[in-house]
Amino acid sequence: MNTVSVVIPSLGKINLLKIINILNAGTIVPDEILICIPNGTELEFEIPSNSRLIYCSKRSQVAQRAKGFKYAQSEFVLQLDDDTHLSPNCLEILLETAIKCNRACAVAPAILNEKTKRSIYENDGVKSPFNTFKNFIANGMSLYKPGAITKVGTCFGPGFGAADSIQEVEWLAGCCVLHHRSNLIYDDYFPFKGKAYNEDLIASYLYKLKSITFYVCNEALCYTAPYIPDETSFFELIKDLKVKRYYMILSDKLTPRFYIYVIFKCLYDVLVSAPKRLLNKVFS
Repeated sequence: MNTVSVVIPSLGKINLLKIINILNAGTIVPDEILICIPNGTELEFEIPSNSRLIYCSKRSQVAQRAKGFKYAQSEFVLQLDDDTHLSPNCLEILLETAIKCNRACAVAPAILNEKTKRSIYENDGVKSPFNTFKNFIANGMSLYKPGAITKVGTCFGPGFGAADSIQEVEWLAGCCVLHHRSNLIYDDYFPFKGKAYNEDLIASYLYKLKSITFYVCNEALCYTAPYIPDETSFFELIKDLKVKRYYMILSDKLTPRFYIYVIFKCLYDVLVSAPKRLLNKVFS
């Protein structure tokens, strides 16, 4: 019988209990749920019998997850963010897909907006003059390619509703990924403080070095709050770009195109995103 551990890095907020309860109500119940929280964190709720707390000295999503991986005992390990919940049969479908694939693989579900129930990447492939221009800056003549990493370190989401229910992709979003335990990365690979922007991009590169193939299964569904770039502050944008530059250097892909993209993003923020944020504050 194939066993599954779930590793959830968290700050211990109450929404975590909802995620755990959804996991335990699924068609496959995890053998263990490892909740990785910073030292000194106190939970305001009781955890189920198949869950246990892993205390971490470093408050960092990547470091907390890495420590949880070290304690995981099952053949398969699901990394899961504490703001992401699964459909009832999501884990079952991911497990079946991983078993059918070779051992050197990682499998993720389609990620839907928890409010609209539509793909969080639905705007990636929308054809418009602006998107064409943006995609040209990011990816040259290749423009939009579902599931790809662009020439500047941005990522296109997989095609939801594509003809193939299982797609091979170049990267996986870190909010929900099923691994074979033998393939896990146990290092804290994120050298920045604060929110772990683009950590999944770095992780995807490191897993590729281990010859891991990535798949997205469109029949498996998970739900999360979408990332909205226009609501991101300029300070957060700069942090995002710093991590992208780190990835580009790490993967030996840094070119002048990246700096053209940085100029484009900064101008877009100043001329478009910042005014939108100001108007939202005024009229909210």
